[in-house]
Amino acid sequence: MPLSDDVAMILEALPRYDDCLFVLPNPKTMQPFHTFCNANTARIRAGVPDLRVHDLRHSMASNMANSSQSLFVIGQELGHTQPRTTTRYAHLFNETLHTAAAASVASS
Repeated sequence: MPLSDDVAMILEALPRYDDCLFVLPNPKTMQPFHTFCNANTARIRAGVPDLRVHDLRHSMASNMANSSQSLFVIGQELGHTQPRTTTRYAHLFNETLHTAAAASVASS
């Protein structure tokens, strides 16, 4: 999956372990984490104890939709094979809907 320039800069700035190929390895094994199921400590430290990692996928899809990205592009980013799945992830903000409604009135 392509990364934005901002994300790439953040990842490049992270401290690295010597002789480890992974950006965020398990510090005990120096191998990738296989699950985020036990991410409670990270969520609590970040001040978002109720956030689920899956919520971030919905936020990304909605932000992309509100930035005028097509559902096809959003689905590709999220790895969806069915457009219907993407429609359940991407939600339009009220401001976006208001702007669209105002534009339709202005053009008539």
